[in-house]
Amino acid sequence: CSKGTVACSKGTVACSKGTVACSKGTVACSKGTVACSKGTVACSKGTVACSKGTVACSKGTVACSKGTVACSKGTVACSKGTVACSKGTVACSKGTVTCSKGTVACSKGTVACSKGTRQSQHYSVTICC
Repeated sequence: CSKGTVACSKGTVACSKGTVACSKGTVACSKGTVACSKGTVACSKGTVACSKGTVACSKGTVACSKGTVACSKGTVACSKGTVACSKGTVACSKGTVTCSKGTVACSKGTVACSKGTRQSQHYSVTICC
């Protein structure tokens, strides 16, 4: 290692001064950053280590699987192509309106009907009754 560089163990990347020694196949992590495994995004201190193909999640945010929207804390994990539903809201399928709690999941093009009502076709207009 050149002058001003920490001595790194065999098979480890040459780490500049003030940088933590990372194991083989791991990205060079700056000081105050968690050591991330190969193929994982470099996560800043206080951030959870995310698996490969997952978005970098800030502290207090749930780790979402690949192809899922980044869900804030207290929000349900939504599948790909589904709207991000706030806590206490039903998960709506793709192309449907965001339904408030206690509302049925409505198909595309229909109005949001409150719980306990049913949909009815009346002169080509969908109404809740």
